Amino acid sequence: MQELKEKKRWGRLQKAKGDWSLLAGSPRDAFEHYKSAMELSRTAGDAIWYGAAVEGLAHSRVLEALVTARRGPSSSSSTSQHRPDVAASVTMGVPSLQAAPAAAAVQTDMTAAGEPAVADKALLAAAAAQTLAGGSSLVRG
Repeated sequence: MQELKEKKRWGRLQKAKGDWSLLAGSPRDAFEHYKSAMELSRTAGDAIWYGAAVEGLAHSRVLEALVTARRGPSSSSSTSQHRPDVAASVTMGVPSLQAAPAAAAVQTDMTAAGEPAVADKALLAAAAAQTLAGGSSLVRG
């Protein structure tokens, strides 16, 4: 019983760390925190926080895809390095992005990461971002 409470507490803490990492402009760090939160919340049976961690994971992957599309894949940095300029680009709004990632590329990336449920959410988010950025978004099932 005490062990489950500890896992629940640590899972919630990891989810909060993921939120703060995302706000600080480090989607890769946020991804790691959300993934840890998912595992701990699933083990503790904390369904609400598990769902929140899944949502955060999708947000972090979509933001990383947007940043990669804007900067190009060759300028990626290590997972522990924070990128404060990402936060600035996000505050400018999605329509100001020059190119949004292809929705199918985001879904393929998430499916390869072993998160098919998150892949569906990421696909929809990428399609929305593509539409807002002025690209044609065709989500077909």
